[in-house]
Amino acid sequence: MLFLSINGWINDTIVVINFLSIIILFTFGTSFGLWIFIKSRKPKIKLLSIAGLMILCTALQYITPMIDIFTIIITGHNMDNSFGLHGKIFYIWAPIMTVSALYISSELLVPKKKWYLIFPFIFLSIIYIFLLFFDYDNSISVLYPTLGEYLIHSGMNFGSPFSLILAIFIFTVLIFNGLGLLIKYIQTKAEIRKKYLLLSLAFIVYTIDAIIDTTRMIVYELEFILKLFVIVTFLLLYYGLKPAKPSKPKKKIPSEEERKFASYIMGKPKAINYSEEITASDVVLKEKLLLFMSYATKDVDTFKVHDIAKKLTEFPEIENVLYWEEHMEDNIFEYMDENLDKCDAMILFCSENARDSVPVKKEWTAAEALGKPIIPVFYNPHHIPALLSSRLGVQFDFYDMERNVQDLRNLILKKIGGLTE
Repeated sequence: MLFLSINGWINDTIVVINFLSIIILFTFGTSFGLWIFIKSRKPKIKLLSIAGLMILCTALQYITPMIDIFTIIITGHNMDNSFGLHGKIFYIWAPIMTVSALYISSELLVPKKKWYLIFPFIFLSIIYIFLLFFDYDNSISVLYPTLGEYLIHSGMNFGSPFSLILAIFIFTVLIFNGLGLLIKYIQTKAEIRKKYLLLSLAFIVYTIDAIIDTTRMIVYELEFILKLFVIVTFLLLYYGLKPAKPSKPKKKIPSEEERKFASYIMGKPKAINYSEEITASDVVLKEKLLLFMSYATKDVDTFKVHDIAKKLTEFPEIENVLYWEEHMEDNIFEYMDENLDKCDAMILFCSENARDSVPVKKEWTAAEALGKPIIPVFYNPHHIPALLSSRLGVQFDFYDMERNVQDLRNLILKKIGGLTE
């Protein structure tokens, strides 16, 4: 351990900036990554939770520089690196970061073949960790600062098996994640293409930063710029995988008293009434039902989609209700392709927004082609697609959610149980 001059750091603006950039990166990365991971677990947004894990591990790389900084400030010496803790702690996170990154891109690019890519890298990760701990001297070279210089740096030894595996990690992520998602962005025409661009930029910047950091291709005076770029990749990853919030209706939501008064003045909808109770003996079901809800995201609050889905699953004969905000992890069309065939019936929320929505049209036409029962839910019958206008449906009552749910449940049982055409 070498004595360092604290007065020298105070007088050196670059040193202070670099120290602060490491502290900011570590603090922001660990808290942001943990927040994303916890927040995305409840709604089961798998790719975003994996991104949170990746961000957390990236920030945890900087535990050793953080320890070194505070050891210097308190004792005037660098941290004790007798057992190679600096290099081992810094590099141990690379396999988790790599596998997480490849899982995200493979789920978006080749979801059915993702494990063909992931398993080889899990195997390489085991070898990598073995080399890091049992061939440390051949794998890592440690640069100790001389008097008046700053932090310990642990770099890989070029030409070692360890450095070869690390290079495979970095360049695979650069090519598969960075360039692969960029190609996907160019090929995709839907609104989701912006997400692919954000993710592509995140991984390109991420891997370029890793190459520069591990090869020491940048002077000390500019190291703080690398830390800022890492923080930028965190934000790009988050916004690239964060689900878009559904647009809120422009209409003012009436108060409880207004709803009661309007319900009394306007009366109930004139649709066919399915509210009579249906018992289990009325229908024949081989197993619990799986339902698929199709709607325009702008209508999610208008039709109270989330509430209806939750209330339907409270009936014992309904196992689950799938809708893309809750269950989709990436592309809505891939989600539809994977889940629509499994469902017993589709609930189609009809409106002007739904009529103009390409995904909604693809969903109900696919359900029609598969012979799935389709139940229109509407407040204006003119919004029902012409091909489905003869189907029995539920006229939505904005002032009686219980009725809406009960009508839906009863009509579903009638259709699937064979009590109606």
